[in-house]
Amino acid sequence: MFDEPVNANKIDVEESQNTFDYWINRPYISENLKGSLSKTNVLIVPLEGYYDKGPVFAGFSERLLTFLKNSGYQGLLPDICIEEGDYVELAQHGRTLIIVGAFVLTSIIAPIFVNLVSDFIKQRLGAEDKRIKIEMTVVDKDGKGKQFRYEGSADSFKDIVLPRLKGGTQ
Repeated sequence: MFDEPVNANKIDVEESQNTFDYWINRPYISENLKGSLSKTNVLIVPLEGYYDKGPVFAGFSERLLTFLKNSGYQGLLPDICIEEGDYVELAQHGRTLIIVGAFVLTSIIAPIFVNLVSDFIKQRLGAEDKRIKIEMTVVDKDGKGKQFRYEGSADSFKDIVLPRLKGGTQ
């Protein structure tokens, strides 16, 4: 009926089967890398279907991974879900919408992750006044996944997503 305003912040939450096991067992993940990835609590996962070449990542995924690893949170164990030689970036030149990426993380680490990603977007990307798109699959202690898709203001990301993490789908 009515189109959403361009500046609207949107968050969708739904059940997801694409948890750690799904991503660790993708055909492009070697047995050696599976062992390493199985010890993580944050996975930067590829965006599939953008290019015929295979999975791609947001253009700054490696910088974000380094930022997360150097964050000082001892319980944070991030990694990227791809073989080093297969890493391909999604070009985002001149976009008004910044694709932050897709992630799988444990529910315990989710609030810390959201705060760190918010800081990364503002400090490292200088994108506090930009629109962003991010997907996070949050896995609870029983292994069930809930996917959060956010598209909206980088400034509002943390304030909108954190309450939804605590309240589920409210």
